Amino acid sequence: MSELCEGLVGKGNVVTVVTAQPSYLEYSVDQPHEETINGVKVIRTSMSGTKGRNTLVKRISGYIRFLFQSWFVAKKELSQENYDVVITLSNPPFVGVLGALISKVFCIPYLCVIYDIHPEIVRDSNWISLPRFVFKIWNQIMVWVTDASTKVVVLSERMKETVSETKSVPKEKIEVIPIWATPELLNLKSSITKEALKRKLEIPEDSILILSAGNIGIMQPADVILNSAEKNQILPLHFLFVGGGTNWEEVVKEAKRRGINNITFIPYQPAESFKEILSCSDVCIVSLGKGFEKYSVPSRAFTFLSAGKPIIALMERDSDISDLVISNHCGWHAGDENTL
Repeated sequence: MSELCEGLVGKGNVVTVVTAQPSYLEYSVDQPHEETINGVKVIRTSMSGTKGRNTLVKRISGYIRFLFQSWFVAKKELSQENYDVVITLSNPPFVGVLGALISKVFCIPYLCVIYDIHPEIVRDSNWISLPRFVFKIWNQIMVWVTDASTKVVVLSERMKETVSETKSVPKEKIEVIPIWATPELLNLKSSITKEALKRKLEIPEDSILILSAGNIGIMQPADVILNSAEKNQILPLHFLFVGGGTNWEEVVKEAKRRGINNITFIPYQPAESFKEILSCSDVCIVSLGKGFEKYSVPSRAFTFLSAGKPIIALMERDSDISDLVISNHCGWHAGDENTL
């Protein structure tokens, strides 16, 4: 998103981003409330007391806090500047309501960008046990949001079909804009050698380094990777998880409980540190649980491919990333732990 905003500024547009203070982890450090980054005005709302995602209550409290504060920030900005369009992404899940309200109150076009389709993801993952009528109401809210938009943007044709079907959006109103590559990663030069990185992380130097980076949440079948790692401990393979997420601690504890010694877990890293890890990896895993290929496209696959790394698409064969890997001969598809 930063690349998009900076690109729009480069073409002479004025862009203001309303976002939250870093809050993915409890110890996330606050950034300036307001600053300009490469021409993009960034305003951050406070997340004090709601940082971290280790409990459902804290996560929902953070969502509500952000939405409430963002409404007043947006109203203030719109009273001072004539904006031509408002754009929202799909996370937090109800941020589209904010975009629709701004569009209706201030009479400006609204662009609804959907990276994850809700409430289907929450419903099908059984992450939260909610009555059916709650999901029905939630979906009706999303129907209202997409109806209020001038255009809806999704990442793939599969997502376009799903949004059209579940949100009653005419297909001509939906635009497919795939995630773009970051070609500069291809020429990435690490300041640390692969051997030195492995020593630093206490990974055997003669092992093939398999990287899984990003969120371990309700859509990622981490248990499949654990099972495969456990079965192949005799081979010179080492799995490196970099990230966090709702299921992170549970997966770490399970790996320790089972004594799986060819897996290393480290939290989210600063950009430069992650680039070094990516540069030193041999192959990367991109996972997506069964059924979720209709609702999302894992963006980290494009980061890995931009760095010239082959990927293992751990997901259903009928999915966008599997299609990409197989048609371009840039990795492998694995439908289960045995194939992996």
